Amino acid sequence: MTLSELLQRTQGLLPSQKREIFVKLANQAQKYFVSSWRKQGWDGQQWKEPKRKSAKKQNNWTRKPTLIQRGTLRRAVSNMVSTANYNTDGVRMVVDSKYAAVHNYGGIISKKATTRQVEFKVNMRSGKSRFAKKGKGNFAQDINFGAHTITMPKRQFVGQTNELTKKQERLIKQELNKIFKK
Repeated sequence: MTLSELLQRTQGLLPSQKREIFVKLANQAQKYFVSSWRKQGWDGQQWKEPKRKSAKKQNNWTRKPTLIQRGTLRRAVSNMVSTANYNTDGVRMVVDSKYAAVHNYGGIISKKATTRQVEFKVNMRSGKSRFAKKGKGNFAQDINFGAHTITMPKRQFVGQTNELTKKQERLIKQELNKIFKK
């Protein structure tokens, strides 16, 4: 029996029974989506490595796995179930992040020209300067960033796969068997 046929069988259930099944399906899907960060890929294909500047000494940013810098996107996927919309036909889960679609489907990001102020701190003994946090520097300099585009490769982390469909079919069969055995 296919997933759509199994979902048709849920039409005769009470709304509370349907919701219980849909909540379990949403939790299962959310766990599957979050696992893509652990696997660093989707549906058996590895994500394309980001272009990072090679640094002489490795810092935290250059060692972090793909799509994990601050963890904002992964947290948004982890919170999908709490913001999901349940109705009589199924469940709709949305990733609440403004850049999730660009990462999931790939695309081009257009950046406008901007000017930023960067602060520096000068070591009085050596005369060498280095970047400083805002308000901690000895002097500041305006830096102009020209308009440019960024091509983001597809790094899918949300969607329907054959593996997820099979897991969902198994879950629905188990739940329907529990309900109809009562």
